[in-house]
Amino acid sequence: MAYTEDIPPDPEDDAGRGFLSDADLEADPNNRHVSQRLPRELVAEILEFACFSGGDSLQVSATEIITTPTIYSHVSSSWRQVAIDSPRLWTSFNVDVYQIPTDISTLLDRHLNNAGLHPLRMTIRDSGPCDHSSYPTGDTGLEQRLGPHGSFAFLLLLKAVHRCCELYTYFEDSLLSAVNPSSRPDIVLPFLRLFDSNTTRPFTNHWFCDPFAEAPKLKQAYTTFSFNPLPYHQLTSIAVGEMPCMDLCQILPGCRSLEKLSVWVTPSGLGSPAGTAPTVLPNLKIVSLTLESCLDTISSLLETVTVPSLNFLEIYSLDNSLESWDLSPYYNIFQSWIERSSCAESLHQMTLRFSGCFYTSTSLEGLLGACPYLENLEIAWNHTLGGIYLLGLLERLTIPEVSSGQPPLLPHVRELFIEDGCPEINGMPIDPSIILALAESRSRRGLRVREETNPEAKNIPSLHRLDVSFCTRDILHPLKEADMEISCMERLDAQTLQRFRALNSEGTHCTVDWPEGTDPHGSGLAELDVE
Repeated sequence: MAYTEDIPPDPEDDAGRGFLSDADLEADPNNRHVSQRLPRELVAEILEFACFSGGDSLQVSATEIITTPTIYSHVSSSWRQVAIDSPRLWTSFNVDVYQIPTDISTLLDRHLNNAGLHPLRMTIRDSGPCDHSSYPTGDTGLEQRLGPHGSFAFLLLLKAVHRCCELYTYFEDSLLSAVNPSSRPDIVLPFLRLFDSNTTRPFTNHWFCDPFAEAPKLKQAYTTFSFNPLPYHQLTSIAVGEMPCMDLCQILPGCRSLEKLSVWVTPSGLGSPAGTAPTVLPNLKIVSLTLESCLDTISSLLETVTVPSLNFLEIYSLDNSLESWDLSPYYNIFQSWIERSSCAESLHQMTLRFSGCFYTSTSLEGLLGACPYLENLEIAWNHTLGGIYLLGLLERLTIPEVSSGQPPLLPHVRELFIEDGCPEINGMPIDPSIILALAESRSRRGLRVREETNPEAKNIPSLHRLDVSFCTRDILHPLKEADMEISCMERLDAQTLQRFRALNSEGTHCTVDWPEGTDPHGSGLAELDVE
């Protein structure tokens, strides 16, 4: 275990440690080391960077104890004084209370005292094996789990929670249950702005949970499960790892200040509660919803909520049980939702990732047609019938040389990412020339040419990036370049390769990848990424 010694209480200890005191420097200025010639303001900036660039200023676990401001206060007595006079350096705690082998109470007290009146950023974690045992209430129960030093540190930290502006709790509710009633601090949260809780089961101890509803400055809440005692009316950002649709419908009417919402929606409690009135969330700009069972999980929610300021929409559907599913009704629900919200002008980025589902190109066109100001679109599905619908989408996004009588689809899009689990149509690989035609029609050169014969090509910005993948396997996690097997791009025919290179040279970057052995020329090409 590495342990950083606490600050020497007496500056005279400098002599024994090889430091130079201020008296030494006055007696002989030549003794001044370069670190001691630095202006006080610069030393303060160095310490600020050192304490917060690599994590928290106090980090405690069973294997190491690091107190960064103490380390730098050992440089010299002048640096020590700067550290003591800079209370913010002592305000960031990350303490793993599981089986700490030594008493850290003095160290905690030193940091708490040196932090002065500054609010704290505190992380309390229990890294031990996941265990939902009911420990005996009182010191014996906590010590059984955390050890004597860990249990004492846990109680000290709970008593300091009232000073937190940010609180991160990575421990189970069973620890709270084991706290002796006589040792439970009065939880008040006057400074708390951010609360982040990661557990495997919901908290049930009201003595700890209920005060969060009265936190006057709380703006951001990130929890693994529904955490009902929260001041939803003032929250600007909510992220929940697991929440029934019914619960979400119940809390949203009170979230008038909400700007960002991210929820993994579970299918239990489908449908909105009886009598639920339509809810307008005027400030909500970012919405990310992950659905465990197709889109009917969320349809009632979309029908009762409007989001006039929506800027970013992300939908993940993770239903792998369906061999086929006509998503047309749900695309229509999304389209109606966007039109009812009157957010078409503000909606600039959209991600739709579906597992075990396919769409009809007509219904998707309707949805995309309702979002003419999209600048970034990501679409993914891994159904075996996806290829034929992808073909229709690519053709519809291509700007024709002569007006077709239809307005261009997504006239403002600059970045387009498409993933498909099927690289074939009727047993034949999808020809990359179809992808090329789309990219070329939206390149600078292609748009200039089309402006002469197609008025609809005017005022369309050029496409910056087009990524098409036929290797989609995991809908929840988009492909990254490191996950792809890359082989020589020269395996494409020279003419096709030259067209890709020409696009790249004028600012339209294209990436196309196929599963090994299924490229259009039968060469086993895994990826084409033209530089």
